[in-house]
Amino acid sequence: MKTWITLSIALLALSGLAYLVSPFPGYDELEDRSPDIIIVRCTTNAPPPFPRNKTINDIDTLAAEIVTTLKGTNSPGPITLNSLHWLNQGDDYLVIGNCADGVCEAIEDYRVIPLGRELWAGDITNAIANKPMNEQLQILFKRSINHLNQEIQRDQQEKQRLEEDLPQ
Repeated sequence: MKTWITLSIALLALSGLAYLVSPFPGYDELEDRSPDIIIVRCTTNAPPPFPRNKTINDIDTLAAEIVTTLKGTNSPGPITLNSLHWLNQGDDYLVIGNCADGVCEAIEDYRVIPLGRELWAGDITNAIANKPMNEQLQILFKRSINHLNQEIQRDQQEKQRLEEDLPQ
């Protein structure tokens, strides 16, 4: 009986430390439910993305810099980001999460959207200025798609070079 009570208490204590990873609800619902939507620049490298399918035990805690706030009360400056998403130092990310006391929780992979490097060097700032939130997000999603397409193209070129050097 003592063992059962001890085990029950231990399980309750551990359950308080667990994160709840929810399935992807769609970005419209995510936008409505999330108190904070920010753009950050990663200032540290994440550990390599292996294993590729991260679990809740693989949450990375990364240093980042808030570039701008689209929703919420966060000011530009340093922030700690907790996420399953693998981030690259120097890259910008759209983060849909919950930020408080210098820490942003965006655990699920879909809450962190890569935007590439030097997002604010181009006309993107003007493109999203004074637009409704939904329009801002659509512009940033298109930016992310363009960034990912460029990465895919570079990867395909590298793959082709490697395949050309393989003996037949």
